[in-house]
Parts: sequence; C-alpha cells; structure tokens
Amino acid sequence: MASFVRQLNMYGFRKVVNIEQGGLVSVVKSEETKMRQEDLSRLLYEIQVLRNQQEMMECQVQDVKQQNEVLWKEVLCLRQNHLQHQKVINKVMRGLRLMEHQ
Repeated sequence: MASFVRQLNMYGFRKVVNIEQGGLVSVVKSEETKMRQEDLSRLLYEIQVLRNQQEMMECQVQDVKQQNEVLWKEVLCLRQNHLQHQKVINKVMRGLRLMEHQ
C-alpha cells in the first residue's frame, strides 16, 4: 500500500481531507493545469528541436544539390575531353595506317 501511495504522490496526487467542500475537484484541476503546462512546455521544446533539425537537414540538402551540380559539370567537361582525345587518337591511327601502306 505504501508503494502505491508513493506512486500516486509521484504523479501529483495528494491526500484531500474533505471531498464535500470541493477540495478534491480543485486539487485535481490544479494538478491537471500544472501537467498541461509542463506538457505544453515540453512539446514546445521538442517542436523547436525538430525545427532546428529540419533547418540543418535543409542546409545539408542544399549542399548536396550544389555538390551534385558541380559533379555534373565535371562529368560534362570530362566527356568533352574524352571526345577530343578520341578524335586525336583516331587521327593518329589513320596517319599510322597511311604510313603503313606507303
């Protein structure tokens, strides 16, 4: 029984002597209000934490987009270089074939 009472006290329940005078109702209402304020404060804090995390994620996504754009530009440049090198190699190969047939 004592552990049950300790648990009730831990959750904000208190002994009320006179129920007929509305003591129980006022105690319950004040405890509910206190819990609601604590819950509201906790929720507001958690919302702020989530907003901060969201902002960080948005920054990371923006960074990844920029890196992706840079990489695609680099791929385009490398493709162009590859085509130019392929043309040079083809010319050299034609020249070698011509020299071979002479």
